[in-house]
This record gives sequence, C-alpha cells and structure tokens, in this order.
Amino acid sequence: MTGHWPQTVLILYEGDDQGGDFGRSFADGFRANGCNVTLLNRSQPWDRPFDLALAYGPFRLATSMLPPVRRLLARPAGQRPLFAWWLTEGVPTPQLPGWLTEGASRLRLAIDRSPLMRPHRPSLARGHRLRVYGELRWVQSHGALDVLAVTSASCAAYLRQRGFAPIVVPLGHHPHYYGEDLGLARDVDVCFIGNVDARRRRGVLQRVCDELCTRGVTVSIRDAIYGTDRTRFLNRCRIMLNILRAPQDFVGQRFLLAAANKALIVSEPLNDLQPFEPGRHLVVAPIARIAETVAHYLSQEAERRRLVDQAYHLITHDLTIAQMTGRILAQARRCVSARADSAIPAERREAGLPSSPGHDRDPHDGGFA
Repeated sequence: MTGHWPQTVLILYEGDDQGGDFGRSFADGFRANGCNVTLLNRSQPWDRPFDLALAYGPFRLATSMLPPVRRLLARPAGQRPLFAWWLTEGVPTPQLPGWLTEGASRLRLAIDRSPLMRPHRPSLARGHRLRVYGELRWVQSHGALDVLAVTSASCAAYLRQRGFAPIVVPLGHHPHYYGEDLGLARDVDVCFIGNVDARRRRGVLQRVCDELCTRGVTVSIRDAIYGTDRTRFLNRCRIMLNILRAPQDFVGQRFLLAAANKALIVSEPLNDLQPFEPGRHLVVAPIARIAETVAHYLSQEAERRRLVDQAYHLITHDLTIAQMTGRILAQARRCVSARADSAIPAERREAGLPSSPGHDRDPHDGGFA
C-alpha cells in the first residue's frame, strides 16, 4: 500500500498514556497497512497536514470529541484531513423513543458546554452515552463525520435507524497490548476484569459470586489492571465472566482479552456478539445458570481448552488489528473516491474523463491533505 492514500494518519487519543490499548494498537494496525502514524492527545493542536485523522471513545466524562473536530473544521478545506470516528462506547438505551433520545442528548451536551450548568454537572453526569450520542450528532450535522466505525452489528443497526451510516469494525487483536498464551499454570478458577461501579453490573456480579461461593468457587475481581500484569493474570485464569453494564452493551474488548490469553468467557446473553460464536468461541448462559455453567467447565478442562483454542485461532487469524484498521482504510478510500467522482462534471464523468484536462491524478496517490 506504500505510495497510496492515505500516507499520513493522525490518531487522536484521550488520557495521558498515548491511548493505552486502543491508541497504540490502532497505530500499529495502520502502520502494518503502510501508513505513517502520529499519535496526539485530543487536547493537542496539530500544525502539519494529515490525510486521515482517527479518534475513538470518548470514554471519560471529562473528555469530549468536539474540540478536535472544531480544530479540524477550522482548517482550510484543502488542508482538512478525512475524519474517522471509531465508536468504542455503547449507545443509549434502545428502548427510549427517538424524540427523547435526541432531546436528552442535546440537553446533556448543553450541560457540558454551558458555564452556567457547571455546578450541576456532578448530579447530571450519568448520561455519558447520551452526551456521546449528542456529540456524534453534532459532528454529523457539521459535515465532519466522514467515516463512522462501530464495534458491533447491533450498534450499527441502532445508528442506521437514526440516520447514520456506520461500518462494523470489531476491535482487533494485538499480542503486545491484549496478550498471548504464556503457558502458565492456571491457578485462578474464575475472574472478572472491569469497573463494578455500574449498579446493574454490581448487582448481577454479586449474585453470581454468591452462587459460586456456595459451590466452593471464588471469583477474583480486578479493575485497574493493565499491560503485562493483566496478561500474566489472565494467563493464570481458567474462566472470565462477562457481566454487562447495560443490556445493549458489546464492545468486544473483554472477549478479545480472554481469547488472547486463553481464558474461557462465560457470558450472560447479549444482543449481538459477532464475530464470536456461542458454543464455538465462548459460552453464553442465562444469569440464573451462570454459576452452574462455570462449575461445569471447571470440571471439563478438555472442553474448556477446545473452546479457548478456537477463540485464539479466531482472533490471531481473522481479527487482527491490521485487518480491522484495513476495514477503516477501505471505507476512507471509498469516501475519497466518491468525493472525487462527485466533483467531476456529469458530461465528463459519463465520457469516462477526468474533471478537467490534465487532472487525471489517482485519488489514492497521497495527494489529499
């Protein structure tokens, strides 16, 4: 792909560690596709031109996608990179009526933007996903949303019903950031990794832990664990629980982590978990039967290994970060080609001619800033 568009990619990360698993693994994925990649915090300005800018999240209540998009829109049209948003957060509750979602998301966005509302933000900050949806709508309405990628088909369906045009791009595996099989002794029977502040998750997890305790099984819960510590811990685990914050959730990171480190996922039912398949890459059970299901697979090591081996093969052969970033690049190129075609007068397009004599440049040749 060297010599073709895009040559330069800007990844806008949040946080203070170059985006952790997301930003750094995304960067390596684009590099594997022949791109020159720069990582900048979303709060940082940039002076040099880029062909493509990609952002993801936002994950935190204190962060926003709007400042970098405003900087992007302020640039002259000829120097504006194509903008891609890899939405790695969940969507608002699907059961909410459309008018309520739109109104509440605008209100939530206004709360963040208004100095007058600053004293009320702590009590109103729960609507994180409504704010993200509001920002998504704002970026779309300002003509800046060139590529929207989401991690699941259910999220894509939700957004298509509301006038967006997302593509499905699951998170991709990178062994350095998500882990690999280290061949360690698996002396931890069951674990859960993630934040347990959400009321629903905390309640369901406590129920499962109590039921497992009656069977003599202890669940090891870890929240802030990353990098090599997380890889080594997961290599010691036989089973990882998947309990959702909200019923519509599925980003895929927990499944990716489990598969990379050969821990078996036992999950409550999800609306959509592709490309993972129940009974082939993981196990899905009703909440009332999760403890029973965990106990079964703890007693059936050969069956557990069969499933984790298949999951490991899936992510290392069909779900790599280079393949997933390649999907975003392909969509970005389609967007550039569509723009180039729309700029050609109808009579010249029908004749198969470029927009004007002497302007027959390949739209993929790196000439777009």
